[in-house]
Amino acid sequence: MKNYKSKALTEAGLITALVVMLSLINSYVPVFSMLGNFLIPIPFAVLYLRQDKFMTFGSVFASAFLMAMLYNPIEGILASVIFGLTGITLGFCIKKNKSMFFTIASLAFVSIIGTLFRFVIYIILINKQSVASFVNELLKLFNSSINESIKFYTNMGVDTNTLEPIKEYLKLFTPELILSVIPAFIILSSIISGYLNYILSYSILKKLGYNMKNLVSFRNIYVNSKTGAIIGIFLLVGVILNRYNVPYSNYIVNSTGVIMKFVLMIDGLSLAVYYMVNKFHISKAFITFIIIFVAFSPISILLFYLGLMDIIFDFRKLDPNRNYNME
Repeated sequence: MKNYKSKALTEAGLITALVVMLSLINSYVPVFSMLGNFLIPIPFAVLYLRQDKFMTFGSVFASAFLMAMLYNPIEGILASVIFGLTGITLGFCIKKNKSMFFTIASLAFVSIIGTLFRFVIYIILINKQSVASFVNELLKLFNSSINESIKFYTNMGVDTNTLEPIKEYLKLFTPELILSVIPAFIILSSIISGYLNYILSYSILKKLGYNMKNLVSFRNIYVNSKTGAIIGIFLLVGVILNRYNVPYSNYIVNSTGVIMKFVLMIDGLSLAVYYMVNKFHISKAFITFIIIFVAFSPISILLFYLGLMDIIFDFRKLDPNRNYNME
């Protein structure tokens, strides 16, 4: 028992040292931060898998204390806790043999909590700003930057009529609109973060001998009927509330609309890739070219309708909520 505790403490100490080192690099080397945000939680996940939650929480608190001493008290503690909770969540899902989608959803939930904590601490408590004033300041900086660019191109001799659509487009970005879609962007960015976290963790932990659910190929990603129904219900409720002028109902409408469009376009893109690979045997390079072309062109709306039809008809027969007669 004594040897086991000594081994566990040694591993926890090594993990803590590794996390602190990676966190300091992440803080002082901006180029590394893109990768570091997804890499740092992995040691905590490994410790959770090898030991237990109590030893892992101890390592998280030790890392937070050291980062507070070596870097910045608020950011050090906040980042260490968020990385720690992400790693523990990942380790729990792996140990319980949870599916890829459940794991990504869990990681996304932790990311949402972390984003909200950062916002509350930095914007509300430290800067003592409201959400609206913070958005207004960002919008003023953004508009100022764009106006300077327009002025530069005008001085370079660019026709003002050419720049007029840009000015009209900027008028759409009102503080009210941005505020109403912030929930959607927090949710979507957290899902993307969870997905990227899972991909990196999978590539590393598999090599270390840990059993993770296999990555689902992009062409097999789908939106099941229950998820589609839930999003649709939220949108319908938002529209009804907005019709009766219920305060903040536009938040539900706009955020749910953004989420629905994103989800259906991803489903539609996955369906398109599925048919290009499985039915037409198109090369990956050409598929990548097609995806980039479609994504940045007006016909990208077709992906939305493809996703909508896939939810209704389930062309690939991937939805487990439906019963198909296999005879």
